[in-house]
Amino acid sequence: MPVMDEIKEQQEKVKQRDFKSRLSYFWDYYKVHTIVAIVTVFVLSVFISDFIEGQKDCIIYTLMFNGYPTGDMEAMMDEFLVESGYNPDKVNAFLEGNLTYTINSTDDSTVASMQKLLVMAQSGTVDFLIANDTVIDYYAEQFMFHDLRDILPADMLQEYEQNDYLIYAKTDPESSDLAPVGIKGEAFPRLIATQAYDYENANPVIAAICTSNRVDNMIQFLNYLEK
Repeated sequence: MPVMDEIKEQQEKVKQRDFKSRLSYFWDYYKVHTIVAIVTVFVLSVFISDFIEGQKDCIIYTLMFNGYPTGDMEAMMDEFLVESGYNPDKVNAFLEGNLTYTINSTDDSTVASMQKLLVMAQSGTVDFLIANDTVIDYYAEQFMFHDLRDILPADMLQEYEQNDYLIYAKTDPESSDLAPVGIKGEAFPRLIATQAYDYENANPVIAAICTSNRVDNMIQFLNYLEK
């Protein structure tokens, strides 16, 4: 059986686990069964750890799947830092927009993007995922995202709800209740201005990774994107 088919089969076996449990499971599974994944995960882990630890403190880290920004992302994030009261010479903020992810695909770009997201979520170094609504739906089914009610101020959440900007999914495998887990990209003029999703049926959504605990910084970044 091909390696990716085995991975899919294992994913089905742990479908009811929460996202943190799945991360641990897949981490062990790749190490045991997939030599390529071992090498990739190891290299990514070392690179991310060395990069983050060796550089200035990271205030916010966002991964963008299937987005093709036309502007200068580094300049945009420096602008975010200044407007949020930080000194870009002392801290960093990242929006990485060169990742491609196709649902039900095993192409190299998709596998690399999947593994990078898992590694960064495992280490708690990624805060947001921006992606097409279908990709967000896929990861929401794996309980990957925060319930936004737990991290956003009530008035901010209410504004998103009143404007029909929220998307909903289960965040607890033991409950059938739906929770707000993502915010439609149309709520964020600065995201729109990047033209990253300026193509037909892009439907970008921003979701907060459940292993991130930089709540105050996450709120600041959303406020920045709204302007």
